[in-house]
Amino acid sequence: MIYLCYSIIGDNMKKIILMLCLFLLVGCHSKPSSHIKDRIHYNSEMGILTGMKKDQLMKIKKKYNRLVVSSKGLSKENLAFLRKHANKLYARIDMRKDRNKVEGFDGYFLTHTEDYSYDEVVSTIKSLNSSIIIHNGKNFVLKLIKNKQTSLIEAISQESVFTSSKKGLKTRVPTSKKKSDALKDYLAVAKKNKLEVFVIEFTKKSDWIAVMNAYCKHRGYHAMQVKKANYSKE
Repeated sequence: MIYLCYSIIGDNMKKIILMLCLFLLVGCHSKPSSHIKDRIHYNSEMGILTGMKKDQLMKIKKKYNRLVVSSKGLSKENLAFLRKHANKLYARIDMRKDRNKVEGFDGYFLTHTEDYSYDEVVSTIKSLNSSIIIHNGKNFVLKLIKNKQTSLIEAISQESVFTSSKKGLKTRVPTSKKKSDALKDYLAVAKKNKLEVFVIEFTKKSDWIAVMNAYCKHRGYHAMQVKKANYSKE
């Protein structure tokens, strides 16, 4: 009966049916697109593990789009292991201690830029000649934007937008409205100038985490909850 039905169909229709069958057969066995594969492969946009000791780093299991680590004491073998867990590998550079370029990384995560003059930080960035993320550098980045030099960096990360540490207290407290509003304005300006924005939160309180997640999702920022202030846990 199937053969009889097929035999009375026109030649053009036969070709269409054959092509459709071939498409279905190939499609069922094809590999996922690179976009889907990347989404599955990297389960976090950025991991900041700068507080981890080397033996801890060599045991990480998660995979990240960007992974930030301390470069101290890492061998080529260590870097090869970390690259299996990251799309892009960044070294943390503390402007107060070491501004020299460390080889073997895709980019650099600069901290304490606020402790130096604008020209000094720009000079350091140019000498690194690589992908740069500026951490807690509001004043520097706003001047970078004003001077139309945002092409020098790719992203910013910022703490204390919602909660802050307070001397003598183990738990986080709400950031003052004045400071919070100033930081939120800064993030908005950075995003408007095509910089990626990462918001980092240390609180363990689920209500504050929910507030951060909703705020960031609505504005196209990356929300990050870090378990410890020294970034020592995945």
